[in-house]
Amino acid sequence: MSKPAGGCGGSVPVPGDCPKKLLFLGPRQLAVVPDGSLSRPLEPDEVRVRALCSGVSAGTELLLYRGQIVADDALDATIAAYKDPDAGRREHRSLYPTTFGYCLWGEVVAVGSGLDRERWVGSVVFLLAGHAEEHIVKASDVLFFADDWNGATRELVLAVPQLIPVSETVTCWLQDAAPVLGDRVAVVGAGLYGSVLAVGGALLFPLSTWLVVEPDAKRRAQLAVALKEASVTRCQTLAPDQVQAYLSSSSSSETRFDIVLEVSGTTAGLNVALELVRATGRVIIGSWYGRKAQEVPVEMLGSTRLHRSHAQILFSQVSEIPPWLAGRYDKRRRLTVVQEFLTTFSSAFKAIACTVRSFAFEEAPYVFGQLDNGALSDPVRFLYGDSSSAFS
Repeated sequence: MSKPAGGCGGSVPVPGDCPKKLLFLGPRQLAVVPDGSLSRPLEPDEVRVRALCSGVSAGTELLLYRGQIVADDALDATIAAYKDPDAGRREHRSLYPTTFGYCLWGEVVAVGSGLDRERWVGSVVFLLAGHAEEHIVKASDVLFFADDWNGATRELVLAVPQLIPVSETVTCWLQDAAPVLGDRVAVVGAGLYGSVLAVGGALLFPLSTWLVVEPDAKRRAQLAVALKEASVTRCQTLAPDQVQAYLSSSSSSETRFDIVLEVSGTTAGLNVALELVRATGRVIIGSWYGRKAQEVPVEMLGSTRLHRSHAQILFSQVSEIPPWLAGRYDKRRRLTVVQEFLTTFSSAFKAIACTVRSFAFEEAPYVFGQLDNGALSDPVRFLYGDSSSAFS
């Protein structure tokens, strides 16, 4: 990426050329609108980043799009733009209007007076930031430079920006699950998160038996290709209606699973997870159900077998380091693990990268409509301005 000609560290956008952002106005209401907050000089420790591409995390972002988020806390506990000091203190609060999104690659086009212009300007960087043409952020909020990654992995994470936060989340889930040698592990849900979890987890724990349950035949087929290309042999994929037959078909008493990771985003998936867990096993819930929790009863909660099982249920979420790891891990150490994870297994995730669909940023309202009605189920990436030719 060539460095922009001219300009100075604290420069502001040219008047009349106001960058735009995607604004969630209310349930199923989106607009691409000018962002007037960017027309100011930079603070000494800030950088101005012009977007190249951003990834949609469909599970979470569709909750916001559909009005399914229960507004009893901030949208995110660690990303400054989404924190709310009054979260949880107001009985009647609205999340709207708001920006959202948390995986964006962009080019640094200006820096504050306290930063090294030669180091920063022209660099391609990764941010946890919303879908918008430009951002002003503190230099400390830049998580990665594109040059931090080797050739094959760099191509992968630019093609699928979601892979960085997805892999951090998968790292969090696996650390919470803490499988031991020989554990039987099931994953419920094979969207982008579940697929990375299944492929990466099976490679990290090759002596474990893995099962993935996913209702969508296309996703099961895509995951099967990814598993084959990664040379994973001890992982089976099933539809939910095949689970009962699977549990009753084996002559072994070990048909259920020591660890079940529920990442489908549905309470129907939670029912499956509770059916799969063995006595004294653990269910790790990575899903954010929002108001979808009211749609399908979790009938397995009435199970006598489950009642007697001493199984544990743990809610796992990536925003914060869990207490039992906080003494040894911080965000930066975990991101180092993420980089090693993606670098080590980049070839295994190529099949997943092939499924990404790219759209112009201006098409975002249309794209969310397609995701909402199920016409689009592949990972989505928005392209900005002149970046379309470089990222196509």
